[in-house]
Amino acid sequence: MVTRIAMLFIGVIGLIGLFVLGKVIMSPAPAPQKAAQQEVVVHTKKLLTVRHAMHAGDFLREADLVTSAIPDDYVPPGSLEDTPANRQALEGALLRMDLPAGGGIVEQAFLRVGDHGFLSAVLKPGMRALSIGVNLASGVSGLIEPGDRVDVVMTERVGDGAGGSNVSRLVSKIVLSGIRVVAVGGALSPRGSRNVTEQAGIDVRTVTLEVTPEQSGVLGTAQQLGQIVLTVQSLGGSHDDLATPPVWEYSVSASDSQQVKGGVKVMHVYNGISGAQDVHF
Repeated sequence: MVTRIAMLFIGVIGLIGLFVLGKVIMSPAPAPQKAAQQEVVVHTKKLLTVRHAMHAGDFLREADLVTSAIPDDYVPPGSLEDTPANRQALEGALLRMDLPAGGGIVEQAFLRVGDHGFLSAVLKPGMRALSIGVNLASGVSGLIEPGDRVDVVMTERVGDGAGGSNVSRLVSKIVLSGIRVVAVGGALSPRGSRNVTEQAGIDVRTVTLEVTPEQSGVLGTAQQLGQIVLTVQSLGGSHDDLATPPVWEYSVSASDSQQVKGGVKVMHVYNGISGAQDVHF
């Protein structure tokens, strides 16, 4: 009797086990739990960079600056963040090194206007800075800016007075050509966002030019000989106009170059800029 009950109990347990095993086998596998994706936050700084490739000696303007977001781990030492104060400080600054397009601006890359050595850094090796006095007319109405190329035109009165005639004539000649302007008045950099109307009529008293030692002698002599005016060259590089012949008074004036003195016809013969010689007929 006991044996029969034990066998019955074992049979029931076996059936229950088979039932449980069948449920486990037949039930679908549980869906794998996706690992929670952790968002990685990259901290960046908004830095000032250059819009296009620039070279040492170039002046920075507002239009040259753009903002770039750089990860904190890749920010070079001395980089300038994009703030109104930094943008204002860079207006007219002089680059001391070449920068590729998108290159970051660091403290070591530029000189601010007024920094010690700014003018010396503007000059190319071996060049000199020489200032000349100008007015609104001779200084192109204050529209000349640092970086422009100009010709220096001298007008003087020449004549040797041969034969007691005391003949003298005005002559204009280009004495220097393609000269770079490095300063206008006390401004060593372009006037930035100031428009043409605001620039026109500015009473500029001096213009500083970049010249060789020999050209400084030519310019100094020209200032003593006659009146100096500046003409601005067009964009596209320096043009050497020194070969342009001088312009004499008689070629501009409506008066005839022939005169009659005491019933004798006199013609003035001009030879270069050495003066005039009277030929009597």
